[in-house]
Amino acid sequence: MASKDMLEALLWLTPIAKDLLRVISKSLRGAASCPASQLVSSLGETEQCDGLLGSASIRKAFAVELQALGGEVSEKTAPAIADALGKVLLKEIEEIKQKAISIKGKIPKQKKGEAMPGYSALVPLAAKGQSQALDKDWLVWHASANAHAKELVSAPPEAVAAERAALAACSPDGPVSECAIALHVLEHLAAYINWELSFAGSKPPTAGIEVLAPFDDKTANEVAIRRVLTTVLTPDMAVAAISEATGDAGKMPKALQKLASEMRKCAVIPMYAAPPAPKEPKGLKDSKDKKGKKGEEVGSIVPAVSTGDAGSFNALHAATATQELQWHLLAYRLNPGTTLSQTMTTGTQVASPKGSQAGAVKPGPQGKTKPAGFAETWSLAGLLPPGHTTTSWTSKGPPVSDVFNTVWSCSGMLPPGHTPSSWQNGISSAHASAATPPKPVAAKAQGPAAGKAEKTTAAPTAAPTAAPASSSAAPGVPDEAAITALGNDIRVLKEKLKAEGVSGKKLNDHPEIVAMVAKLKVLKSS
Repeated sequence: MASKDMLEALLWLTPIAKDLLRVISKSLRGAASCPASQLVSSLGETEQCDGLLGSASIRKAFAVELQALGGEVSEKTAPAIADALGKVLLKEIEEIKQKAISIKGKIPKQKKGEAMPGYSALVPLAAKGQSQALDKDWLVWHASANAHAKELVSAPPEAVAAERAALAACSPDGPVSECAIALHVLEHLAAYINWELSFAGSKPPTAGIEVLAPFDDKTANEVAIRRVLTTVLTPDMAVAAISEATGDAGKMPKALQKLASEMRKCAVIPMYAAPPAPKEPKGLKDSKDKKGKKGEEVGSIVPAVSTGDAGSFNALHAATATQELQWHLLAYRLNPGTTLSQTMTTGTQVASPKGSQAGAVKPGPQGKTKPAGFAETWSLAGLLPPGHTTTSWTSKGPPVSDVFNTVWSCSGMLPPGHTPSSWQNGISSAHASAATPPKPVAAKAQGPAAGKAEKTTAAPTAAPTAAPASSSAAPGVPDEAAITALGNDIRVLKEKLKAEGVSGKKLNDHPEIVAMVAKLKVLKSS
């Protein structure tokens, strides 16, 4: 097929067109619609260009095509802009082909039975300082394998190999030479596919011990086509072309042209994304850190943000837009306070270092008292835990039941972190808080009648408050020492019985174990 048709496939089925539109978006910095003259001036910045536009000659010729195109640069004109670059690329490749004609005649002819010309025979033909294309061309280095084993690695057709070698010898260093070689493959696609099929590895193997499911002719042909196409196109485009041509090498040129036409219709200028801010040099950052530390050593004061100033809060909230701290700031602004301060209600007496205010009883709503000590930890609104009554909260229940008081106990004895004294004091304070309301403060009355009334009202409250103070230990507290000793005896006895071969249900039903467990339950419930 003609070079122009294959150039369109090369332009749209490889990253050339996409890279061009990406460079245009980066050069215009988000200006979606602008005159073509603005794009020409922006392309003058060399640092914004890469790929084909990295070449000054390509960029200059492309600017001329853009000025001739006129109009504006927009989404609608994106295909036409890419076609303008295609015209420039085609001119460059045609000039290379003209130079290659004279070099092709200087390439040594391949004699029958000899290997194809290698790198050492071709590099003298290249222009001075322009041997990079020959260095990178894999077909040139294929000559080494062909010279080593001609029966296993066949040589490509002599005309195709000579023309390709001549293109590589006179191509300038850069992406233009790569495009010239790729276009040569697409123009001689049938010859390359037939050469690939001539290899022993591309032929369907015979079924045998080593090959359980060999390729058939159709699969082998598709694999050969994909190998050739992937030297130019991306793997996904190669698979799409094979599917469009239904695996027929003769239909491949038309399939490539159809895919290129479809890709051209979908061309868009990508959205511009500003590059990230350059990082601060490490040396400058370290010097700033040292200055900051030095200022802290001499007593520098860090300005604090005023909690009452909404402007300061808004500035701090905006500065932490991408940080988790922003949500904590917002929550604090809506409900100022820490976890500790929110647990303290009005009238709470905090224990002083001297302990004079520890365990004080706080008045609750409607004249009720709020439990103090451990009972207060799980209380709701200063009264009782959810679902509890005064009886269920302070009761121990039968020996086999697990009431709320023993939910957090360790081995059925004490809650984690408690000693017998601290646990006893907590329960005692809970009993005292529930039974003793705070004494109302009344104004002192005048006369003997007032004194008599004061004595009669004070008498009922004196008796309940004296009871907890007179007793050294609250009722219902188990003998921890006895429980611990008995528990150790049970464990020792179990180890002894296990050593004798008693285990499982027989171990638990042993008369001595049953008696000791019953005694332990009695101690726990006493």
